[in-house]
Amino acid sequence: MRWPPTVAAGSSFPSSPPCRCGAPCGTCGVEGLSTSHTDETGCDSRVPHRQDSAVYDCTVVTEKGPSGAALDMKMEVLSYTASIRSVRDNDFLRKTLASLHAQTIPPSEIVIAIPDDTDPWPLEGDHIRFVRAERGMVTQRAAGIREAHCRLILLLDDDIVLAADAAERLLEALIRNHADCAVPYWPGGWPKTGKVRKLSAFWGIAIPRPAGGISYTLGGGYYYPLNEPPEEGWETSGGAGGVIAVNRDFALAVDATGDTDLQKICAYALREDGALILSLRLRGGKCLMLPGIQFQHLGGTSRLAPDRLSMAYQAHVFNHVLFWKKYMLPTCISGKARFKAFCALARYLAGVIFFAVAAAVTARSIHPIYGLLSGFLSCRDLSAGKR
Repeated sequence: MRWPPTVAAGSSFPSSPPCRCGAPCGTCGVEGLSTSHTDETGCDSRVPHRQDSAVYDCTVVTEKGPSGAALDMKMEVLSYTASIRSVRDNDFLRKTLASLHAQTIPPSEIVIAIPDDTDPWPLEGDHIRFVRAERGMVTQRAAGIREAHCRLILLLDDDIVLAADAAERLLEALIRNHADCAVPYWPGGWPKTGKVRKLSAFWGIAIPRPAGGISYTLGGGYYYPLNEPPEEGWETSGGAGGVIAVNRDFALAVDATGDTDLQKICAYALREDGALILSLRLRGGKCLMLPGIQFQHLGGTSRLAPDRLSMAYQAHVFNHVLFWKKYMLPTCISGKARFKAFCALARYLAGVIFFAVAAAVTARSIHPIYGLLSGFLSCRDLSAGKR
């Protein structure tokens, strides 16, 4: 199948030989998905059609979905690799795998990217293989992209439980919208209501708005939508990093598989999801935030233990400054714009200091302050060219 499926300009689908149900195919002589319709025979043209002769073969679809040849065709068009980054066998990972096997369209293969100093472990299930990479969230994810056999990849953390139709809905939307990357709308990843949301907005860390995908401020903070996107989604430069659908061919062609600089301080990198999605978009890719994709991030919203707060704040400071320096500052051409960018960065970091002090008081621990100071020392080394 060509990528993306071609659609005639000025119409939702091109003129082409009709399916036996009377609906035109949604692609021009290639496999693909057509605009949704259901005729009196119950044929749903959302299922893939193939042009084998003068007409398209179509199978009657019930309320439970396509059956027979149409289901086989849909599974062929949406064939994908599920790529999971992990460091050890754990209960969350097993729940992730169980949810993948329960998908309406299961993955053709599951790749688990593990650190190169870790041995694979026994797992139940078909089409599972391990690949090794340098320890780190970025390098392990990049290995999963490179080693995948399918054009479509579903990138997952090892603590994600997907709704049964999540992969199908996400990948269908990726194809239908001619996109190269897609993420779910997931408000669970943004500041909650109340003081945290107001303070995050005040410091320019995370700013709510009614609509629109993720975009960034001059200081590296981000805007996030309060409301769910329309069916066609919003173009975005960031999103929920635990679940990302990617066109592998495009990512490899433009060399956008992750920013390894973001794991210099800590293997558990921060801002790496935004850097991946933003890199794809800056290189000409279309990235979408889509509604209706349900999942649970089992460990993503849990509180860090006090002894891990040091690592978290060190990585937060260093990675944010690096992200700002590589992706925000280059957009400022004039001296005035660069001055504004530095002021915005200072405002953001002042907010991080505020939250670190609050975390230290709440946890009754010096770890957040120690991490904060370590992060600023790392930034000094970065400015001096030591990193």
